[in-house]
Amino acid sequence: MNNNARCWEVKYCGKPVGFCAVIIMPRNNGTAMARIHRIVIHPDWQGIGLGRMLATTVARHVSLQYDCFLQTSNIAMKHALLHHDDWKLARNNINLFERKHSVESRKKGYDFGKASRHVKTASFVIRKHG
Repeated sequence: MNNNARCWEVKYCGKPVGFCAVIIMPRNNGTAMARIHRIVIHPDWQGIGLGRMLATTVARHVSLQYDCFLQTSNIAMKHALLHHDDWKLARNNINLFERKHSVESRKKGYDFGKASRHVKTASFVIRKHG
């Protein structure tokens, strides 16, 4: 994790149940933008909207100073953010990631085949307030 990341934690009865980090990234136009990443919800607490609530709460706080965005490939998170008034869909695309392996690896007998996967990602944004 980046040393400049601001970390947020959700606790219940003193035990951590959720976490996310925010990093401030410079833009070409001289301003900066906040990126929410590393959202983690304890498995016992998943599926009840805690991830969306954490991301939205953090974004509302951060958006007092910066535009705030979040990129996800999690289907439940995409659905939750699409139906939330604060979040606006910025981009919905498919990225192709291919693993490229060296000739030496193939010579050693490693056969990776067509090791590629499609990852459907969506980017959401909450614009700066005030």
